[in-house]
Amino acid sequence: MTHTEIDLPDYSERILELARNLTPPADIAILLGIPLRELREALDSEMPLAVEYRRIRAEKRLEARRQNIELAKAGSPTALEAVERYNQECDY
Repeated sequence: MTHTEIDLPDYSERILELARNLTPPADIAILLGIPLRELREALDSEMPLAVEYRRIRAEKRLEARRQNIELAKAGSPTALEAVERYNQECDY
């Protein structure tokens, strides 16, 4: 079975809603009754659902980084460690 056979467009809005709540793909598959392999295949594609899924995930990571930067400014040692990791990720 491929992602076209399970008709992922029927699940698009729910998949994106779960992505907004940082739900991992394995949990999305379980909650929606979709085979994980087929969901991963679809999310690794360039279909509109996959592009939107990755955009949402990137926005959520950005939101978390911004929050950690603010917490680091306020003196949170854990947030400071996270910000240091972000800086390392930005190095080429």
